Amino acid sequence: MNRQPLSHILRLMARGFSYPDKENTSKAFFLAVRQVADSLGIAHDVSAPDQDELKEAYTLLFINEPSGRWAPPFSSVYIGGHGLLMAEGREQAKSFYEEVGLSPATSGEPEDYLPVELDFVAHLVDTESKGLLLRFLKEHLLKWFPCFHRRLKAIGPHPYYMLLADMTSRLLNLIHQEVIDETT
Repeated sequence: MNRQPLSHILRLMARGFSYPDKENTSKAFFLAVRQVADSLGIAHDVSAPDQDELKEAYTLLFINEPSGRWAPPFSSVYIGGHGLLMAEGREQAKSFYEEVGLSPATSGEPEDYLPVELDFVAHLVDTESKGLLLRFLKEHLLKWFPCFHRRLKAIGPHPYYMLLADMTSRLLNLIHQEVIDETT
């Protein structure tokens, strides 16, 4: 995989999992998502959702669903076995960021928020920090993302978010395998 487009794709996934706004609900953004899905060989039949539809779906899936059928996109919910926000997974993520002198908390989101972690992977790809990238994927992101993905799938989310999750899963596994192949 070419490094520059790969980091752009990771940032596209990060924006897709961020709260819906004009940028990540535009026709151009959705077209880019569809093109990436095609390039990853992921079948999709998702029409372009509008911003209000995605805001409602996002809130119910990732922030607060009254019956408790939600999939929080935060590593701390899945790492440590306690299901608590701002716990062990957040501390793990922070320690990885600190290794390269980053402080992603300036985004206003917790360090273990999926879009922040995907941006970090993009940074590691850009800087060709293969050793840290492999460790971050193996010891952190790929420990919790599959749980999040399964939980999301079990809920039967909005098709757009399921597409993003499927794409992100495929992409992270491809990156992981590529880094393993390059470092062994």
